[in-house]
Amino acid sequence: MNDMQIEAEEFAKEMSKDIIVYYEGGDVSEQDIEQYQEELVEKYDNVLDYRDKLMDQYSLEQTENADEDSKYYKLEHTGD
Repeated sequence: MNDMQIEAEEFAKEMSKDIIVYYEGGDVSEQDIEQYQEELVEKYDNVLDYRDKLMDQYSLEQTENADEDSKYYKLEHTGD
């Protein structure tokens, strides 16, 4: 799953570079940016789908995080 997340983040980084080229009047079109955005959403969706599959497989669920400042959730075994 980490490899999938890294791939999505690397794609987002490259997409950001292309957006700069677009705004600078380079050879990247608005349609290219829209296509990249669709691909990025698909990559993130794939990561989330795989995460959900693993959570089901290992009977895990996310719980509220105790620390409001944290963006991470705790995982608990459901016992199924």
